[in-house]
Amino acid sequence: MNNFKLGLFLLVLFFGLIAHAYDEVLYWMIDDTSVVHYQDGSTVFMPMMVPESADSSLAARVRVSGGNLTEDTFLDLYYTDGENTYRWPGNMGLDFGDNGSGYWGCGVPTGNQSPITDFTSPEFMFMIEIGNYSYDESSDTENWTTVASSASQSYTSLIGYTYQTFDINPPTSGIWNPHDYYAVPEPSTRMFMLIGFMFLMLQRKRVR
Repeated sequence: MNNFKLGLFLLVLFFGLIAHAYDEVLYWMIDDTSVVHYQDGSTVFMPMMVPESADSSLAARVRVSGGNLTEDTFLDLYYTDGENTYRWPGNMGLDFGDNGSGYWGCGVPTGNQSPITDFTSPEFMFMIEIGNYSYDESSDTENWTTVASSASQSYTSLIGYTYQTFDINPPTSGIWNPHDYYAVPEPSTRMFMLIGFMFLMLQRKRVR
C-alpha cells in the first residue's frame, strides 16, 4: 500500500510538472518606438517618459479585466537567470531599461512571458499599463502610479501572441507590442472635469 501511495504521488507530481511546463504564456513587450498620446493631441516617445527622479522608475504591467473579476488583476511574470526560473506577481510591473545589446524598452527584443492560462476565454480583456514605480525603504512599501495605457484587447485577439512556457524556439515575431498608448488624466484634471460636470448639471436644473 505504501508503495502504491508513493507511486501515485510521483505520478501526480509528474503530470503536475508537465502541466507547468506547458503553461500558456503571453509574449509582450514595449520598444522605444512606442508613443504616448495626450488629450491635447500632442505625443511623446516612450523613452521621454522615464522619470527624472532617481527614486522612481518607468515600468509596465498587463491588466486583466472582464469575466468574473471583481478586483484589480494583473498577469504574473516569469523570469529566468539562466539556471533558475522564478514567477512573481505582476502588479508592480517590470522596469524599462537597456539590456546591454543596444535595445531599450521593456522585454525587448525577445518579449516578456506572462502566464495567461487562467484567462483563456473570450470574456477576458487585456491592456498594457505604463506607470511610475517607486519603493519607500522607510515604510517598506511599493507604489505605482499609472501614466498611460494601451487599448484593450480580448484573449481571442491575442491568441497569436501566446506560446508554451519557455518555448525552446521563442518567437522572433508575433510578440504583442502595441505602439500607441494613451495618457491617463492627472487626478487634478479629473477633479476639475467632475466639478465642471456637476456645475453644468446644476445650471440645467435651474433653467428648468
